[in-house]
Amino acid sequence: MPIIVFSSLINDEMKRKGEKLGADAQITKPEIGKLVRTIDELIINGRKPEDEEI
Repeated sequence: MPIIVFSSLINDEMKRKGEKLGADAQITKPEIGKLVRTIDELIINGRKPEDEEI
């Protein structure tokens, strides 16, 4: 099951924590288009969107 971290602020420490916990994607203040694209990529294709950083 893909893990997506939603946060109002993702700094370097939060990125490291997300990586350590196995997050597939981290989204700051998600816009609906970005959220839908991320979910589609993670669920349908089993990978993170190419322009997303973990």
